[in-house]
Amino acid sequence: MVEYTVFKGSKEGKIVKSTTQKDLKPDEVLIKVTHSGLCGTDEHYKHEDMGLGHEGAGVIEVIPASGPWRSFWF
Repeated sequence: MVEYTVFKGSKEGKIVKSTTQKDLKPDEVLIKVTHSGLCGTDEHYKHEDMGLGHEGAGVIEVIPASGPWRSFWF
């Protein structure tokens, strides 16, 4: 089980922090985003319940014990 946080828009147009937990599937990894861009497009979505930002860069935090990723990196 991993926990992750995203920043989303809201009906009020405020940016809200949303934390979720989920089990990773064998073909998923968890990436800790360290940098992300915001632009005018995000302004259009700040009133929606969706994550903001794009073109993120980060570090792989969790790789499942099985799945296609294991043979690629190890």
